[in-house]
Amino acid sequence: FLDKEYRARNFSVQAPAALLCLEKLVLLKNKLEDFGEIVLHVHDGYYIIAPKENYIFVLDLCKKALESDSELMPVINLSVKSAISYTNFGEFKNV
Repeated sequence: FLDKEYRARNFSVQAPAALLCLEKLVLLKNKLEDFGEIVLHVHDGYYIIAPKENYIFVLDLCKKALESDSELMPVINLSVKSAISYTNFGEFKNV
């Protein structure tokens, strides 16, 4: 069992992190418009389907959106790593 002090410290980190991830999820959805679709997100991971011919554009759009200044927490900036797969979620290649 976790002690109360640990839970209090953990909550003070996890709650803002979750809020930031949700803010970026909404921003990303709005930026993607007709270029791609978010099909899954897990914590700070966003899985997007986009036409193969537009993947460079979509990767750039996502990176700019996710690394942009947060309106809710302006002092926190994300650093984004990207990977692509042409077949399935198990075969990603870093880009």
